[in-house]
Amino acid sequence: MYSIDTVHSSHLAAKNCVHQYTQFVVLLKHDEDAWAQRLQEAGYVVMEQGLCRVALDGIEVEDDEQDMLLKCTTDTVFANYIAAQHRVRQYTQFLTILKGEEEAWAQRFQKATCVMPDYQPRCQCQ
Repeated sequence: MYSIDTVHSSHLAAKNCVHQYTQFVVLLKHDEDAWAQRLQEAGYVVMEQGLCRVALDGIEVEDDEQDMLLKCTTDTVFANYIAAQHRVRQYTQFLTILKGEEEAWAQRFQKATCVMPDYQPRCQCQ
């Protein structure tokens, strides 16, 4: 059993946590988009499950050290893009869990205020 003040402050804390993680997911999504842009600038197109090189001139040349360096650099950018994609997915799933907790505290607070309609929260923190 919780006091109504505990329920209220827990609801506010959960709401604040959801707000913070929502902003964090937006930042992670921007990071993912930036890595995708870097891949496109390097002449690669991001597909659902892989990476495809766009042939611009159709001329095949032998790989030299500079080509190998470019490939390694592009592979690194692609790895960063995939990692950013996974971070967005993980934190989005975590945000869904946090939203469920916020909703549960909101329901508890609603029930508590029905029992005590004259309740005035001690803290009005938002």
